[in-house]
Amino acid sequence: MRIPVPRSMRGRARLRRVVVAVFLLLGLACSGGSYLSTRAVALGSPHAHLIGLWSAVLDAATVGLLAFALVGDRPRPILARLSAACMTVGFAPGFCWLLVSRLGMSPVPAWIVTGSTSIVVFWQLQQSLSRVVVRLLVSGTVVVPEHRAERVLEHVGKARGEKLDEEDAKGLRISEARALIASATSGARPDGLVRAAALLNQVRADPPRDPVRLFNALFTLVEALQAKAHSHHDFAGYPEALEALAAVMDLLPDDAAAGWVDVHTAYAQYEADLAGRMPSDGHAEAHVNAAISRYRRAVSVASAAARPRLPQLYLELAAQLGIRDQPSDLTEAIAFCRMARQLVGRRGHRAREADLILASLLTQRADSEWATAETAECDLDEAERLCRPLTERRCEQRLNALEQRAETLSTWARLFPDGPPTAEIAVAMRASATGSERGAADTALRTARMWVDWATTQDDAAVTAEAYHHLMATVPRAAFGKYLWAAKETLLTRVQSTAGEAGYWLSRAGRPRDAAVALERGRAVLISEVAARERPDLDRLVAGVRRPGLSARYHGAVRRLREVESRPGVPGFAFGLQRAAAEYETVAWEVARLGGYAHVVPDVTYEDIAAATGAGPVVYLAAAERGGYAVVVRDAGDPEIVRLPGLSAAAVAEHVGAATGGYDQDSLDRTVTFLWTAGIGALAARLPRDAVTTLVPVGALSHLPLHAAGHRSGPEDAWHCLADDVTLRYSPNARSLVTSWRRAAAFQGRPLRLLAVDAPNGHRRAPAARLRHTRDETEHVIRGWRAGGDHAGQVPGARRHEVLTALDGHDVWHFACHGVARPDQILDSALLLTDGSVTLRDLGAVVFRVRRLAVLSACETHTTSSDAPDESLGLPGGMLQIGLAGVVASQWKVTDQAAVFLVARFYQGWRSEGLSPAAALTGAQRWLSRATRADLHAYLPHVYPLESWLPQPERDRRPFAHPYFWAPLVLTGD
Repeated sequence: MRIPVPRSMRGRARLRRVVVAVFLLLGLACSGGSYLSTRAVALGSPHAHLIGLWSAVLDAATVGLLAFALVGDRPRPILARLSAACMTVGFAPGFCWLLVSRLGMSPVPAWIVTGSTSIVVFWQLQQSLSRVVVRLLVSGTVVVPEHRAERVLEHVGKARGEKLDEEDAKGLRISEARALIASATSGARPDGLVRAAALLNQVRADPPRDPVRLFNALFTLVEALQAKAHSHHDFAGYPEALEALAAVMDLLPDDAAAGWVDVHTAYAQYEADLAGRMPSDGHAEAHVNAAISRYRRAVSVASAAARPRLPQLYLELAAQLGIRDQPSDLTEAIAFCRMARQLVGRRGHRAREADLILASLLTQRADSEWATAETAECDLDEAERLCRPLTERRCEQRLNALEQRAETLSTWARLFPDGPPTAEIAVAMRASATGSERGAADTALRTARMWVDWATTQDDAAVTAEAYHHLMATVPRAAFGKYLWAAKETLLTRVQSTAGEAGYWLSRAGRPRDAAVALERGRAVLISEVAARERPDLDRLVAGVRRPGLSARYHGAVRRLREVESRPGVPGFAFGLQRAAAEYETVAWEVARLGGYAHVVPDVTYEDIAAATGAGPVVYLAAAERGGYAVVVRDAGDPEIVRLPGLSAAAVAEHVGAATGGYDQDSLDRTVTFLWTAGIGALAARLPRDAVTTLVPVGALSHLPLHAAGHRSGPEDAWHCLADDVTLRYSPNARSLVTSWRRAAAFQGRPLRLLAVDAPNGHRRAPAARLRHTRDETEHVIRGWRAGGDHAGQVPGARRHEVLTALDGHDVWHFACHGVARPDQILDSALLLTDGSVTLRDLGAVVFRVRRLAVLSACETHTTSSDAPDESLGLPGGMLQIGLAGVVASQWKVTDQAAVFLVARFYQGWRSEGLSPAAALTGAQRWLSRATRADLHAYLPHVYPLESWLPQPERDRRPFAHPYFWAPLVLTGD
């Protein structure tokens, strides 16, 4: 969209028309003159007529190409070169004949002289045409197509060497900004929008005499920023560009009032975009109201100064009025749509768009609470008739029409028992969902969500399973398409609990493999994306392929992307995240094609999950609305589905809510007993005793201590729990477990460097909260570590800056300190040191490097985000993202004295006895739960002193038998 050129500034347009006319007349004159002169020169030749005709045709082509090359808004250097070549070739035959017939030269020297002269002529013409291109660039009116952006930027670089006055320099900056915008939208220069905005702000500080060209360039920038906001939810630079556009509009003459249509429309689209990115609350409503107000002002201006713009404005205003979902607004919106249809007729792009928006509004009105049965049926019938033709033809609106028709049919069937049959709606839903795969990822996700919402009302396992399977295939693609982590997290928060329901319906439909794949796709999408960047198969893919430097380019792009992502609180667009993400995606596509993948991140297959079962089964545990279930994957065979009927989503949510403030012994009693009786006890009998079982809890189950599920088995201090029977560990998903294996394998046979940090007095903690045994714990760990011959370091004073500096040089981290969990603001969860805290955000900034293990002997360090439990957003998940193979963390407040024994036995099993971390931790838990007072005193007398006069029954008591004491620490990863 561009504003009409004001009457006071139309001299340039009139001049172009005059120049074109002069060129055409000149072409005719040159053609005739060239024919006569060349024919006269070659009169003695029998081919004089053909030689004259040859020169005439080429001269006419020269003038025509020159006219197209130099007149207009786009520099066309190729046409300019062709015109120079035509002039040279047209001149050559006549000149050569003149040398031979009139000057008596022999043919060979004549052709040599002709060739040399032609080269000189061609070079001179090129120089002249290059100067003309420079003049076109400094005019600032160049419209740059995306595929020519880099070439135009080359010409701009050459033009900088010319002597330019101040006005021409401004025009050159505007042309450069337009080329940068085109280059950024094509992906060639991800930072092009930032540089273009800077150039246009320079020009705006001292506007040119012709502000229309600056206005048009700024409007192009606004359009590009709008596209960026749509794709990545990145609004950086968007409002500033709008303010600049409005400021330049004030510089235009009074007869350029139509430009305010563009300004108001741009502001309205910005407000609408903001509303679409927010929950349906008061803030979103305020942005919708602002968008409607802007559209009304645009309609008012267009009615007087730009009537051809009215149909599009009516449609956009109608779409925003429909969002408010009020009777008067819907009626007005439908009226605007009908007015637009009358203005544009029944054919063409805008007519189809009007039909589509009208169908959406009619469906919305039919589904409203104030609609009568008669009016609702009429509205639905009209909506279906409007959509059907669009779904049957190849047009730009076809995908949206498929989605709208499916929504209309499902609404019709829900409101009227005799509505469209289920089979017809299923076909429409399937066509809409599969068609949207070729469109934007957000649209595909919305369409798949609509299909699921309809399918769940049918109580048909096969239909619902198909819908959920398609939805879960769409989620990772939608998340990967955004480079802002906040945008990824927002999207994934909206689809939480989806994976659990998908697995339930797929298992009910007899598709156990697809159930496992759906659960894998929905778990820890962000962690899997980060882990996929490591590409262990890169060397194999590059081997034998002549792509020098591809591996180095890939690893360099990954390193730069991680560096930019780790900067806290920095807007991505303005500080290089967009550029780093685009650079990574470009080289990742090259690598993906080598491996035969259709996308940068290969899709999950059941074989990927089975590959994680080398040490034992992978068990997905999920709670759906109609009951819980477990998917047990043992090998490449079909997984086993174990029904856990008591583990419903409502029951799980109740226990998660009861533990919001943390566990004490009574609340933990209730939770672990519930888990055991709800089905974990039945599951325990199906799990192997001699292998490591990996638990992948889905949804809200990730907040519960599944490993501690159990029941009292005798006296008051006797418990029987899942960890008594099975060696356990947790993992965000199967793919991250494979990544953890690979990282751990890198340390086989290598000495490990330990960093131990103890901070008994946490920052801003009361003296009464001092941890008495953290020093004992770290000294015991360091002493045992050094006894094995490995390096063990410590940070005296446990000061924040020194700890963060020391982390990078060590392979194993041990923290004994206070911890703070903030599930609602998970990035602020922290380990409390002497003079400050190390938050999850701080750990994200640590340089990525493969490391072996982190042990967080601190309170509630295993807590994950309450908004996105499936994403494992917490200290363990954050540490996996910076390269750790495994993390030991606590699910509730750790008892200081019990933690010393648990940690000591863990390190003994891992480092001295050669057990895996999972086996070592499970063994330590079993030992602590069964240890008597005498056992504890014998193991660490200074930690658990025991009076000699105590009777034997007191010595035989097991003080830490309750899961509250032995079960807080869990292992995530390997």
